[in-house]
Amino acid sequence: LKINYLIDQAKKLEEQNDLTQAIARLKEIIEIEPTNCFALTRYSILLHSQGQDEEAKANFKQALEIQPTNALALRGYADILRLEGQIEEAKAKLKEALKIEPKSAFAIG
Repeated sequence: LKINYLIDQAKKLEEQNDLTQAIARLKEIIEIEPTNCFALTRYSILLHSQGQDEEAKANFKQALEIQPTNALALRGYADILRLEGQIEEAKAKLKEALKIEPKSAFAIG
């Protein structure tokens, strides 16, 4: 029950654009439940949006170890790889994500 409360709280904080507090709630969820893929993915996305790419990348990787078919995590991970100049690996991750969600709005450049 506490996890659901914290997830709801994190979502509301993110909607209110209070990303610092949303990140804190998501981190709290991960500390309680380290395999919570939703929390790991959202946490990584928010970290990435704040330029904290090293920590975001590690958490995207963790989310993908738990749920390899997590298209959102694949896309986020691919974006960080692209920024690091690992273009071919980034494209491979995006192709994986497209196989999972073929109707997704993102494209491979």
